Amino acid sequence: MPTVAYYAMGGGLGHLVRARAVLHTLGIEADSHVLTTSVYAQDPRVLGPMTAELPPPECSEDPESLAAWIERTLQRLAPDTLFIDVFPGGILGEFTRPLWPGGTRLCYVGRLLRWQPYCARLRAPLPHFDTSYWVEPLHDDHALVIRAASDDVKELHLEDPPTVAVPPLPENTWVVLHSGPPEEVRELVAYARDIQSSEGITASIQVVGPAEGIKHPALPCFPAADYFAQASRVVTACGFNVMRQSAGARARHHFMPFARPLDDQYARAARRRC
Repeated sequence: MPTVAYYAMGGGLGHLVRARAVLHTLGIEADSHVLTTSVYAQDPRVLGPMTAELPPPECSEDPESLAAWIERTLQRLAPDTLFIDVFPGGILGEFTRPLWPGGTRLCYVGRLLRWQPYCARLRAPLPHFDTSYWVEPLHDDHALVIRAASDDVKELHLEDPPTVAVPPLPENTWVVLHSGPPEEVRELVAYARDIQSSEGITASIQVVGPAEGIKHPALPCFPAADYFAQASRVVTACGFNVMRQSAGARARHHFMPFARPLDDQYARAARRRC
């Protein structure tokens, strides 16, 4: 069976959710290896049948060390296909040379990216991709470069893998759903309470995400789409995955974008409001 490697660097949950959704949609989850720095990579509910490949901590801020680890890992795995998630030249711009074995098919998975801040990290031209999959429309400057660097560009509408249903929620429950830092969870809880106050609603609020002081929160449900089916309202940030999973519950979904160095949550929120 062909081996697949998926580069999904980043410390949060989003890259892993997208990696699994991409590979599940394409039907190639089996014998897949995810190169990641995410703290969630050891949770079997997140990666399912995929195998995590984690670099040493000292690689996280050093492009040369990270590039050397990626090269060693890919030589060991000898993948037939390598997917690069979001950052076409690597999160630190570490793809200054081909780090994958000869004959490896190279694919890019594109979502919204603040292209000019990202370009400041690049120290060499981008790799050339056999296929680029766009999971949401890109900004024009980003799209122009990726088209020029790709033999083929396709839109990919993602499907999450099956999930175990969440326990039934009490009636009239609002869910604040966020895997980000506790201070952002508190902002979303305050936002939910403001909405309830303005609408004269009394409802309980259930937080699904990190609690104060918990660095590696357990995930009651993964993926989180079932919460959108059950909750009276859902309050979230504007990350790619949660906005995608909430598409069928727009009337009950409230969202607040947060600033990110490279993800453009504000553009994603503006698109949803149109």
